[in-house]
Amino acid sequence: MPPKTQGDLLREQGERITSLGERLDHLRLELTRIEQHLDRLEGRSIEEKRLHHDIDKRLEIASRDLERLEKRLDEMVARRWDLWKLVLAAFLGSILTVAAGFVNRLVQHWMGWGPP
Repeated sequence: MPPKTQGDLLREQGERITSLGERLDHLRLELTRIEQHLDRLEGRSIEEKRLHHDIDKRLEIASRDLERLEKRLDEMVARRWDLWKLVLAAFLGSILTVAAGFVNRLVQHWMGWGPP
């Protein structure tokens, strides 16, 4: 028997793949039929299960979005407090500068170094 050529080997593999694909399609059909039968036994239709699954997904997404919003709100409060700290520091710095200038003039006047 002569050795098989690459073309023959590829043809055989293609036939095997086709056969496996047909078997897989048949299994999918059987699984769908079994799911429908089980759903009838449970009293719930596939649409109801899908709807329930969709609602669960949406609830999970909404919950995740709510957590993100709460986190952003906490970050905004922290940022706002950081801004107020800077404003307060600038305000106190300006008051201290004015007070230091006033004290400096008083000391200069008291010591007789500056204009009256």
